[in-house]
Amino acid sequence: MEQLFLLTLTGIFALAAFSCAKQDDVDNLQKQIDELKSDQIATISSQVSSINTSITNLVAMDTELKGYITTLQGQARDLAKADEDLGKSIGELKTEIYGKISAEKTALLQELESKRSALQDQIN
Repeated sequence: MEQLFLLTLTGIFALAAFSCAKQDDVDNLQKQIDELKSDQIATISSQVSSINTSITNLVAMDTELKGYITTLQGQARDLAKADEDLGKSIGELKTEIYGKISAEKTALLQELESKRSALQDQIN
């Protein structure tokens, strides 16, 4: 009987010790889970928030840059039109100037020819 009592007592003690060891393992695991929740999940949430803010800022910047591109394309078209118009104006001015030079040249040549003729008449 005494042996049965000792065996039962030893069994109860072994179960209690084993239960305590398991409870310590569970407590340790819970502690690790809590640390992960408080540290890493908070860090991940912060990073996700920062990424979302960056995305919002990048979308706004992309929209602004597209506006600049549109404005610059309009200015480029305007400058190309102004360049074309200036080219035409320069061509017209050249034609006008060459025409005036040619007319003056012709008039001077005629005047020189008439003076040469007058001098020739005086010599003869």
